This record gives sequence, C-alpha cells and structure tokens, in this order.
Amino acid sequence: MTPENRAAFKALMVDLARPHRESMDNPLLRIYWRALEDNSIEDVTRAVRNLEKASRWLPKPSEIREAIRSHRMAGRGTSGPLDTLLTPSL
Repeated sequence: MTPENRAAFKALMVDLARPHRESMDNPLLRIYWRALEDNSIEDVTRAVRNLEKASRWLPKPSEIREAIRSHRMAGRGTSGPLDTLLTPSL
C-alpha cells in the first residue's frame, strides 16, 4: 500500500471492526498498517471483504495476510505445501 491509501485503509478497518463492536483507534490502525503495508490496497480490501463474511471475531493482521496468500495461491492454481506432501509423485 502507499501513503495515498491510508484514508481508504482506515475506512476499511473501521468498517471491519464495527460488527464486532471493536474500536479501531489510531494505535491499532498503525499496527494493522505496518503488518499489511507490503500488500496492495486491492488485495487487502478483497481479503477483508471475504473475512467479513466468515469471521466471528475481528481478524488479526496475520489472518488477513493468510486470506491474501490463499487468494493468490487459488488464483494461480498453486498447490499448498500440504497438497504437495499428499500428492503422489509420478
């Protein structure tokens, strides 16, 4: 993400926290930003929107990162490490 994405990121995180009755204050926003800033705002937004549908609690930054990684792997058709272990070699 870039500094120009800060306002969109803040709005996204505030919206994510609201159904969980959590407060997304500035110190918490900084933690989420630092943990996710190496991703695009589009990837973060997609992951957050997907987690909004499935999470019972406010997702941690690591859970958002995992959702981004899972989406990237699914998009490329890449197998995960477990799939590699379970697939017999030819």
